[in-house]
Amino acid sequence: MIDRLGIMALAATTAQPLPASTQVVHRGNSYDVTYHAQTQARHKSVGMSAPTRQGSERCERTVTVVAERRIALPGADAALTHRLPGARTWRDSIPGHCRKDANAQAAVAQRSAQIAQFLAEAMERDRPDALAAIEAAHALAAR
Repeated sequence: MIDRLGIMALAATTAQPLPASTQVVHRGNSYDVTYHAQTQARHKSVGMSAPTRQGSERCERTVTVVAERRIALPGADAALTHRLPGARTWRDSIPGHCRKDANAQAAVAQRSAQIAQFLAEAMERDRPDALAAIEAAHALAAR
């Protein structure tokens, strides 16, 4: 039997946005360029409540996302990996006490559309840098 937190964790992992991907042609070779989201979710309880009274306790959640670029030949296992500069952070607050992993997972799942948008924007901005990385790797390998 799967418990409730297990189902929530499963739903959160399936709600992760798919990586943004594109193909770049450089010097006649085609390269797969994918952008993966590296997420970090934090939460903390703020306020207090007496056991016999309604309190003002809230769970403040923070989700931070950084894009990671991976360049590889199609079907190859090895890749050039680079973490892109700049991160996007979202904050929100929900009533009640923070539960250990459920709130962090739910915060990431709730932002999956915005994370996918962030990856698409990073892909558009990074195209010249991706071409430069391919050129630099090609020049290094030619030596």
